Formats: sequence, structure tokens, C-alpha cells
Amino acid sequence: MSLILPRDCVDCHSINHLLYASRNNSGATWFHFYTSMNDREVRKFRAEDIMGRKYRLEFFVLLLLSYIVSNATRAQGLPVNGVAYVPYSHNIPKIDGLWTTPQEWTDATMIKVEHTSTGWTFYLGLKYNGTHIFVLLDFVSDKTPSTHDFGGVFFDTKDDGGNLAGQDDFGFVITPGPPVLTSIFQGTRNGNTTGEAWTEIFIRPYDELYEGGFSGVNDPYESEAHRIMEFAISRQWFNEVEIHYGFYAFVSDRHSGIPWPNSTRTLVEWPMDAGGKNIEYEIWAQEVPPAPKRWGDIVFYEDINALYTTYIGLNNNFIKLENNYAALLENDTSLQSAFNQLESNYDSLSKSFNELQTAYFHTTYLLYSLLAITIILATLIVYLTKSHQKRTNFASKAV
Repeated sequence: MSLILPRDCVDCHSINHLLYASRNNSGATWFHFYTSMNDREVRKFRAEDIMGRKYRLEFFVLLLLSYIVSNATRAQGLPVNGVAYVPYSHNIPKIDGLWTTPQEWTDATMIKVEHTSTGWTFYLGLKYNGTHIFVLLDFVSDKTPSTHDFGGVFFDTKDDGGNLAGQDDFGFVITPGPPVLTSIFQGTRNGNTTGEAWTEIFIRPYDELYEGGFSGVNDPYESEAHRIMEFAISRQWFNEVEIHYGFYAFVSDRHSGIPWPNSTRTLVEWPMDAGGKNIEYEIWAQEVPPAPKRWGDIVFYEDINALYTTYIGLNNNFIKLENNYAALLENDTSLQSAFNQLESNYDSLSKSFNELQTAYFHTTYLLYSLLAITIILATLIVYLTKSHQKRTNFASKAV
């Protein structure tokens, strides 16, 4: 499993399955978030902006989302051998072993699986709806319609791994033929080898449909005719409480033109190099899958999408809060300006009051001084008047 990294990426590092960090040609560090294996980029941030108030919440909400998704896989601490995110789809494919229309699988997770030594390649397509899981095995390298070509998909519905397949493990195998042959296997957790742990189910309680074809029409990956296998498997086979299952897929080509025992066969598997057996005949298909602990995981994207929808809601609320905060800051600036003006006016009034108070003290002192002088003068006048009156009276008596 790999995501298509940003085209300007010079040095990219996978933090987990939904988050990538990159450095572009200018040396700036960016973080990229993706919604699915279809590589729809949700958001990217410059590292230096993340600590700023504007993007901090959005970044850490997305970081939490990607952490939750990444830790939804491999129960009981099992190693992650490969993870594919399976999107919910309303576009139900026609199970006929062909690309019925050019858009039939374009909304699915599509993983290119290439054999490490031979280069033989198939494309693994995955999507689901409320009732079925849909799987495409587009074996673009197999351009010879051998009767003994076959392919299969296996599910660990409890995602509990193990060395041998258990009763919660199921496999669906198709030999396109002609004639078309299909088989369903269930684990037993018994036996000495991985193949012995499987038993074939002949009474099929739930719906399943799979078909093989040979065509290149409408195929975006290879226009020359080649093997294509399609599956529609009822979700009743699985523990629907889980959003993730262990998963293994393979295609096997019996090279035509070379008779047995010198005939050769090419096996291509996902996860790549999981350790499946390259067997001679399709009747031993249960021998192909390795131990379930070596399988990969599929994670249903509807729950991831719900988390992302929650993130969108949180982000919108954050934007509203940010706008309200900006408005409050603007109002605060206006209030601060008004307060500063009032404070200035208060200082002026206080200065004027101090001046008036000083003038009042001076005036009061002057008035009291004038009053004292007036009293003294009045007292003096009275005294002089009385003295004059006495002298007048004395002079009159003397005459």
C-alpha cells in the first residue's frame, strides 16, 4: 500500500496512513492529510503556521483523526502488513468479470500490486455498500486465457491473526475457466499446515457472486485483453460490528503452452511478499494463503468519513469562534480607545480641579485675611470713636 505523495515532495516521511510530511524545493516543511487511498488531499499546512493561532485547532483535529484511523487496524497488537481504506459507494458494479463502464470502479480504492521479481501486476479494487463488499482483481499482466488461471480473496473477520485460519476466517476463490468454478473456504484452526486449517463450504448460507472475464475494454490500466475477476460478497459473512478486517488477495496465472510437469505459474499477492504458496492446480487453492497473521487489513471508510465530517463541523465552529474573537478584538480596540479618551479627559478634569482647588485655597486665605483686617479696622474705629467721645465729654465738663 502506498499513497501518491505530493508532486513537489523532495523528502517525504509517512507519519501514519493518512498523514504525510514533505519538504518542497524551497525547503519549507508541509503536512498533508488525505481522505482515502484515492489520495484526495484534505488539507496541507506549513509547519511554521501550525503553532499560530489560525491553524492550530484544525491541524490537531486532523492529526487526531489520522491517529484514530491508523490505530483501528490489527487487533491485539498484531503487526500491520498493509492497510487499504475501503470507501462507501452507491455505484454498484456489475459482476461480470469486465470493466462494464469506464466509471465502474473509479470510486473504489485502487492498489497497484506488483510482483517484486517478475514485475507481474494486478490492480486490487475495493469498495462497499450497506449489503456487500465489492472486490476487483484486474490482472493486467495475464494476457493468456488459461483454463487454470484463478484468484481469490480471504477475510479474517475478527482481525485476530494467528498461524492457522479460524472459524471467523473465510476465503472466496474463482477459476474463470471456462467453465467458471467458485469455492468458499472457512477456517477450522486445526491441522499442521496453513492449508490443512481450511475446509470447503458446500452449503452457502449467504449471498455471494463472483465472475471472471478476459477483456481490456473500458479498462484504464490495460487496453489489451487480460484476466479480470470481480466479487460481490454479502456482509452477512462478516462481523458487521467491526470497521476493519484482516484481508488477503491473490491472482495466479498458469502459463499456457508449456505442458505439465514443466508448466510454470506466477502468483501475485497482496500484501506483497506475504508468503503465499505458488501451487500447481487450482483445486488446492486453500494452500495459497499464508498464516492470517501475515495478511493485511481493510478499513471501512464510512466511519472515517464520519470522523472527517465531525472534523469539518469542528473546523467550521472554530472559524466562527475565530471570527467572533476577531470582532471582540475589534470591539476591544474601540473600547480601549474610548477608555483612553475618557482617561485623558479625566486627567484634564483632575488637573483643572486641582487648579480650582488651589485657587479656592488662595481665595479663602485672602478672604480670611481681608476679614481679619476688616475686624481689626472696625475694632480700631470703634476704639477711636469711643476715645474721641470721652475726650469730647471731658472737655465739655471742664468748661
